Amino acid sequence: MFLLMFTSAVGVAAAADRYDVSVRDVTEVPMLSSVDGNSDFRQAFNPTWVQPTFATGYREGILVRSQNCSSDVGGECVQCGGDQSKASLLAFAELDADTNTFKPIGSETVVFGPHDGTDSWGTEDPRMQYNKEDELYYMFYTAYNGTNIDLSLATTKDPTNTNTNEGWTHYGPVFPEEETSKSASLLLKTNVYHEYLDTNYLFWGDNQIRVTTSDDLLHWASMGETLIEVRPDSWDSKLVESGPPPLLLSTGDYLFFYNSAMLGWPEEGTSYNVGYVILSGKDPKKVLQRSSTPLLSPEFAYQQGSSPYTCNMPNVVFLEAAKPIGNDQFTVYFGAADNTIGSATVVVKTRV
Repeated sequence: MFLLMFTSAVGVAAAADRYDVSVRDVTEVPMLSSVDGNSDFRQAFNPTWVQPTFATGYREGILVRSQNCSSDVGGECVQCGGDQSKASLLAFAELDADTNTFKPIGSETVVFGPHDGTDSWGTEDPRMQYNKEDELYYMFYTAYNGTNIDLSLATTKDPTNTNTNEGWTHYGPVFPEEETSKSASLLLKTNVYHEYLDTNYLFWGDNQIRVTTSDDLLHWASMGETLIEVRPDSWDSKLVESGPPPLLLSTGDYLFFYNSAMLGWPEEGTSYNVGYVILSGKDPKKVLQRSSTPLLSPEFAYQQGSSPYTCNMPNVVFLEAAKPIGNDQFTVYFGAADNTIGSATVVVKTRV
């Protein structure tokens, strides 16, 4: 079913595919949406998972990119990029485990937002990982000020604190020498239970996904190596962009989701889809397997941005949050039409 990634990328395996990766239980309606009344923000999308810890009071949920741009049910997609009056904020949506629903979000649930001239137009598309060693959450996000687009880092003990920006330490751009940088997922050497990793890995970029390393989590080797690139004449020929942090499998390898787009696929216009790669547990710079078809594509009205829902960008499924639920299964949360949030379950099986 799945083909090997071709040899232009770094470290591609030459063996037959070992893993079957499938998706089920895709929500037919969004979990968070202004239309459905559980978001005060007109746009709520592109979430990152908040792992429960003592500091959060063992609450779990997602940080949600939130904006307020005018939109009408069934109307034109507003394609809001934001300005200082519509800057992206990050709000915490707590998950009620008993009902598997998120509590509503609004201005009272905002935890992070613009704090200086680097991000005055928005704090966008977070990807967060908890480090047990120092009990800090490391959040990589896009800082936008109307001119510069910078991958930036902030840390906190408690990302659910709704006193906006309280308790966060801002480190600024990760790659200050780069004109444009964004979209990074962190793989911690301390969050695995086998002997192979001796450093931390960062997977970043959108025209290609690069991988770089760091011993202290603050200083990263410039640029790094190419992990995967776009594939010509494919569903991921326009861009490839990091999903959530790589997920440890029972085999010791990692499942790493990536987001993609192709102009004119499958019909006119641009469609954003979700793919994956399997990374080697011994060497996360090595790709063992890559999806030959999209794992998730826009299917339902809220993903396409059509009535009864509103639309920011049409035909978008964009995955940044994943929660391990055991037995190589994961609950994933994704932005849909850059406007709402949906969910699905991903199952990984190993071929004998």
